[in-house]
Amino acid sequence: MKKMMLVTVLFCFMAAFALPAMAIEVDFSGSFEVEGILNSSERMYDDDKTSDFRQMRLRVQTEFTVTDDLKLITRFDALEKVLSSKDSAFTTTYNDTGWDSDADDDNIDFDRAYISWKSPIGLFEVGRMMGVVWGTSFCDDESDTDRIKYVLPISMGEGKLYIGVVAEKVTENDKGPLVSEADNDKYYIGATYVAKSYRTGLLSAFYNFKTFQDPGQSLATEVYYENYVPDSATTLDPAMSVTEALTVFGTRGQTCEGQVFLLAPYFEGKFGDFSLTTELDYVFGTTEYHVDGVDDKDVRGFGYFVEGGYDLGPATFQLGFAHSSGDADYTDDKIESMGFVSPGVDWAKLLILHDDVTGLNNTLAGGLGNHVGDGFGSPSTAMCDGYQVLYAGVDYAVTDTISLGLIAGMSWADEVPDGMDYDDDQGVEYDASFTWNLTKNLQYKAIAAYLDGGDYWKTRRTGTVDPDIDPNIYTLYHKLILTF
Repeated sequence: MKKMMLVTVLFCFMAAFALPAMAIEVDFSGSFEVEGILNSSERMYDDDKTSDFRQMRLRVQTEFTVTDDLKLITRFDALEKVLSSKDSAFTTTYNDTGWDSDADDDNIDFDRAYISWKSPIGLFEVGRMMGVVWGTSFCDDESDTDRIKYVLPISMGEGKLYIGVVAEKVTENDKGPLVSEADNDKYYIGATYVAKSYRTGLLSAFYNFKTFQDPGQSLATEVYYENYVPDSATTLDPAMSVTEALTVFGTRGQTCEGQVFLLAPYFEGKFGDFSLTTELDYVFGTTEYHVDGVDDKDVRGFGYFVEGGYDLGPATFQLGFAHSSGDADYTDDKIESMGFVSPGVDWAKLLILHDDVTGLNNTLAGGLGNHVGDGFGSPSTAMCDGYQVLYAGVDYAVTDTISLGLIAGMSWADEVPDGMDYDDDQGVEYDASFTWNLTKNLQYKAIAAYLDGGDYWKTRRTGTVDPDIDPNIYTLYHKLILTF
């Protein structure tokens, strides 16, 4: 890694000296952020200790402008970690050369590199770039994706219509002589119309996954690793035993094929002091199993939200409702959990219930997690159960640089297992935020969140009330971010 860094630095110096001759412009942008997080009781157990830690990240994006219409864009993250977790003087590892400090020699991760070409017939982009975003932030899970993208802008009326086509390689499993027809691919066609006061669009997609896992197979894999692979990290649902996990593998295999379609219309507009934002994401299709006697499963899932806003001087009010379908039964003939296909991490409406920055997405209530869980394709319990959230909030601009925010949301699980004492009441979360723009490029933000938890957290793990669970938890989060 050190050699790579030296080569990279040398390349940058060479490029800088060669700029006049090559007529290449280089622009840098990015951010440096330091976050502090305190969770009062991550697992909601009475004997939990307070979790209190800090983490950081440097992000740098570079644009090499070859011509006005042709660019090479790259991005890397560095030192993305909990502070002093990987380079402390007390942290050492043993390898084939003996004891060695876990120094900062492998902390740079290049996650994007792609060509962007504004051709006479539209925009072409090829390489590794941002993906899994569309319309509003609802149901978005921004990640780095390998894709080919084409966008055609068309002037229409007072606005502009954008037609987009994307071919994306999710996983490459066909390399080598032993396996073929095992890739996972996505294909998108979308249209967005942007006018002065609103924008709207419709996205259609086809997920052609040749090597996939349904929620039951995914959970069985986690149960297997938890019991047979040392130090493995899992988000277990105790409803499945080791014997049941092995039965899943024996009856329908460890993987399946999935052919799923997505339809996602959205609208976002502002009309005077009133604003309206809404999006619907609907998936449907089938999963196919290569085991005799095992029938295909239908995939049916949806997520939607509607939010209205009103500006009243320095204050902005919001009222909304969000619904993500759930499926608490991994053994039936349907897959209906929208979170399994699209958790929607980017929306992050409520810090404890919807965000992954605090770590509660995996640890809340002894591993039930929150509404986004461990992300796409994971069997995280609260995520797969789905949710319904009614929320209201207000943001108030105290000065040009300081603003305050309050939001409260009442949440229910969309589906819990039948029988026993399962409860869908997840409680009410209250968030208070403070934002201070110290300079044009330096911002400080703090959030205090409190979840007055319901009986869902007490009953979901076992089906009976767990007396050791106290569903009330508070989280303190603050961040200093420099942008450039």
